[in-house]
Amino acid sequence: MKLSKKVEWIIGFVFGLLTPIFGMAIFLQIYPVLETVTEWNDPSWQLILMRLATFGIMLNVLVFFMSLKFNKEKIAMGVLWACTIYIVVIGYLQISL
Repeated sequence: MKLSKKVEWIIGFVFGLLTPIFGMAIFLQIYPVLETVTEWNDPSWQLILMRLATFGIMLNVLVFFMSLKFNKEKIAMGVLWACTIYIVVIGYLQISL
């Protein structure tokens, strides 16, 4: 079944938004102590939070290159746009915190 280019882009975008969330869930399973943190203003916790977000983005990189490997350029473009949104949000949080 051949999907239209727009549908492929939307699939890639949604997948790109959900993959870092999945990565964060994995990270929280590895380090369950992070679920109990209530004060995120401590610089050490901010570093861990940035690593958590970076781990999620690295999973998106894997999805991006797998999409290119299977000649799904529109899906890869959707994942790239989702990464761009995450990077802007992480940058904003880094500056504002």
